[in-house]
Amino acid sequence: MPNAYRLGSLAIVLAVWEAVGPYIDPIFFSYPSAIAQAFYELTASGELQKYSLQSLQILFYGMLFAIVAGILLGIVMARFAKVDWTLDLYVNALYATPMVALVPLLVLWLGIRVEAKVTVVFLFAFFPILINTYQGVKNVDAGLLEVAKSFNTSERRMWLDVLLPSAAI
Repeated sequence: MPNAYRLGSLAIVLAVWEAVGPYIDPIFFSYPSAIAQAFYELTASGELQKYSLQSLQILFYGMLFAIVAGILLGIVMARFAKVDWTLDLYVNALYATPMVALVPLLVLWLGIRVEAKVTVVFLFAFFPILINTYQGVKNVDAGLLEVAKSFNTSERRMWLDVLLPSAAI
């Protein structure tokens, strides 16, 4: 029954959108049949696939760099208090800065090349990854850490056997 209401409301919205759309400048607002036609034309010409692949490559590299840097820095900050004390102010300040405000600066510094686009993706993803990794490692059960220390576990084994598995949960 809920699906019938959902589909019905979707059909009404699409019908109103289709009826009103042709009267609005397409620069501001397009309508479903025009979107479907453009989708077909771009797919048939190969443009959609070409530019989608370029966008996915930018997304891949930006996310890859953000994941690697965010996880590594989050672990290091959570495990070493001096690193945490040193970087905490800067991480919080940059995280509080609206990333959209940095885009014009990135365009000035890097242009509109692939590097700028990868950097934007990196900045949007880096801080949530860093903060979540930091919190995950910081909130590992103290009892597990004590047991590992009582067995004279090396720092490397502590990370591999206790911190990373516990933080991933």
